[in-house]
Amino acid sequence: MKHPGAVLRVALYSHVYVRHDAISASCGRKLDLLSGLRRQRVPVEVTAFCCDSDYVADEVRRVRGVADVLQDEKFWDADLHCYEFGIHSELHDSMAVARAGAAKLVFYHSVTPPEVCASRLRPLMEQSMRQRFNLFDAHHVACISEFNHRELREIGIPADRLSVVPLPAPAVETAEAPTVRQFLSREKARLLFVGRLVQAKGVRDLFEAARRLAAVTSDFDLCFAFNSRFSDLELLAELRSRAGASGLGRRIRFVADAPDEMLRALYAETDCVVMPSYHEGFCVPVLEALGAGCFVIASDAGNLPHLIGELGQLVPAGDVMALKDALREFIEEMVAARAARRLPVFATRAGAMAAEEWWAARAEHLAEYSVDAFERGVGEAFRRALRAAGRAPPDWLEAGCFPSLAARARGAVGAQRSGEA
Repeated sequence: MKHPGAVLRVALYSHVYVRHDAISASCGRKLDLLSGLRRQRVPVEVTAFCCDSDYVADEVRRVRGVADVLQDEKFWDADLHCYEFGIHSELHDSMAVARAGAAKLVFYHSVTPPEVCASRLRPLMEQSMRQRFNLFDAHHVACISEFNHRELREIGIPADRLSVVPLPAPAVETAEAPTVRQFLSREKARLLFVGRLVQAKGVRDLFEAARRLAAVTSDFDLCFAFNSRFSDLELLAELRSRAGASGLGRRIRFVADAPDEMLRALYAETDCVVMPSYHEGFCVPVLEALGAGCFVIASDAGNLPHLIGELGQLVPAGDVMALKDALREFIEEMVAARAARRLPVFATRAGAMAAEEWWAARAEHLAEYSVDAFERGVGEAFRRALRAAGRAPPDWLEAGCFPSLAARARGAVGAQRSGEA
């Protein structure tokens, strides 16, 4: 299929572009989409700038900082600059010198408040907070959550320059409702944390809640699955030491850098994912958990209430006793259901919900976070940024054309990766 017209040149910016990182995944989906469109002979070019990456592709350029970007012709040729902002990076400062007429678009992932971080990380977070004011120079800002949208309105960015484009999760539509036999195959309630092992994620609170739970029940196991690249290794050493000293070593395990297949297996064998964060701009593991059929108990911080909807249970952030009590009640219901050889009844924000009802509600909730919905949002964000910069979006980017092209591009990317395997 031919698409006549001028080539749209897109430059993507993400400080890092690595596996098991939500900001990287957001950049990677756009890179795959635009690369796939080009293979479908759509007139578009894409270049991704990053300071670190474990991906190898012709379109990915590793740079040391903004000076390298400004020496690259792809920067000066770009019609649309698209930034992934969630933490301070020199790359974001290139926005100030983009050529006249180029559109500037930001996907905003939120910044962790300095006060909930370990002291050594607070200067970086404060620097990131200051750099948010670069967003006032953007033609459009796509927020990945309603929470982030509200945050930017509160600092004064006009609502007509903002949209919400929720991230998709890779496994949101794969799991099927379990049979009673499958449910009964587990001897204990299995709890799982997935994410960075850092203070802001509330992992100390989860460990302490588990320690107190162990004094009243032996019917659970807890796994911390974490990305060591972005985790606090001193905190990891502390928790491992405390687990050994308190006799919890056999009940609590730590899994670092689980490959995709192992992570899917962890979700598949889990009853409840626990996310006791002090701040969340989005939280992809919650979507992965719901997609895998895991109940979620989380704090009431940031985007978590919106992301969970009525499907899970919330506790006040930082309240260890409330977290312990919610986990105890969940474990007791798992034990009672297995003793009665039935599926559990979940204590959700909407009240008691039978397993069958919960699975039906889950499917409806996750439709909001599909890949199709994300790509439609990306297309609309591209159009709004181009129009705000005084540029007419190309015909192929218009609403009636882009969704079908995006689906075809995904197929092209999948076929290429199958051929590389």
